[in-house]
Amino acid sequence: MLAVEVNPEACNLIRENVQGFGLDNVQVVEGMAPAVLGGLPPPDRVLIGGSGGQLEGILRACQASLRPGGIIVINAITVETLSTALAGGSQHGYRVEALATNLARLETAGRHHIWRALNPVYIVKLAKKCFPEEAGRA
Repeated sequence: MLAVEVNPEACNLIRENVQGFGLDNVQVVEGMAPAVLGGLPPPDRVLIGGSGGQLEGILRACQASLRPGGIIVINAITVETLSTALAGGSQHGYRVEALATNLARLETAGRHHIWRALNPVYIVKLAKKCFPEEAGRA
């Protein structure tokens, strides 16, 4: 399993978590996607938790290397990222699914409690068709 991360502090945190959980199958790849994706082995699964505004390029790189039947999951917090994920998935012939999660945090308001809404998170699943002839079908 490969974890691509540009932030050095986040890379160190990933390594600490890998060690803390006793994992031996995670390798940290330091660098900015999509630039560092070219030399990596073809993935079966790609999880995108942040794209640094490079989602279109990341999706292009994934389209070129993702194995047939592979899946990309994108977590988006902005409408623009959600739009790019949905449009990119459709343009590249993926089967597209999406969820929106809406959470709230319980807060004290005097003697009472209220739910304070948090920003929604959008989760987009792009499934690559198994065979080229499936690309034209939804």
